[in-house]
Amino acid sequence: MVRVVSCRYLRWSCSEDDHPLFRRHYTRSNRDRGVKFLRCFPHCCPEHVRRGYCGSSIHVQVTFAAAVSAATQSSLAVLARFEPSKCITARVSGTDVDADERRLLQPGKVVALPASLFDPAARHVAPTTTWIRADREGDRKQQTLPEDAVLYVLNNHRHPRWLYNYDSSTSRARREMTHHLVVYVFLLLNRSSGTG
Repeated sequence: MVRVVSCRYLRWSCSEDDHPLFRRHYTRSNRDRGVKFLRCFPHCCPEHVRRGYCGSSIHVQVTFAAAVSAATQSSLAVLARFEPSKCITARVSGTDVDADERRLLQPGKVVALPASLFDPAARHVAPTTTWIRADREGDRKQQTLPEDAVLYVLNNHRHPRWLYNYDSSTSRARREMTHHLVVYVFLLLNRSSGTG
């Protein structure tokens, strides 16, 4: 069993002394079918772009209880998603709020992951899932870390777009709901079905 001790956000080419990695609030705009787009997420790097997409990728340093072999690393998936900052108890149309709206994932929980996350051809198209898959960074950067740590990068694109699915509805509580980015480390049990 692989045991994760911690996950830490960082930006390889930036320093917290220059500017904080995250801001408290971001502007989001609506796209088709409930997809939201975050501007300037996590921050404008190297500088703000007035038009188009602005933001940067994010690195995640995962520290394990012990060094993890390359074979074990290949059976891990580091995924992130935007989750509500608060769990809401409201009921919509007589049914509970969608499970993606809640923070329910606990260590050991088995989750069915979308096959599109593991399809190389689908990696660079608009998201059809709430999950963002991280890529393992190259060996050069890995060599700077302790043996029990592995560096991953989320949204590793030249001009990263931070999109997420959320239906804000017409209720004020749902429109004003805040979200945060949460990272999970999955041990893949069945690669063909995406179960983690």
